[in-house]
Amino acid sequence: NVGDTVVTSGLGKFPAGILVGRLSRTNIATNDNFLSAELNLFNDFSTLQYVYVIKNKLAKEQELLENPVKPKE
Repeated sequence: NVGDTVVTSGLGKFPAGILVGRLSRTNIATNDNFLSAELNLFNDFSTLQYVYVIKNKLAKEQELLENPVKPKE
């Protein structure tokens, strides 16, 4: 719904609960199965001066643990 707060879910590369923005508009195309949405971001990325780049050295192991193992037939 317009006005809702959008946060990261934790299902991807980013940890859960990081504030992203507020939903400002949605659009459902009549011939599509998708919903388009626009956000007003909480951070103005054009004014950032410093950022931290963190490499997850255990990303491959984490991915293996998060993805289910397919049983052999």
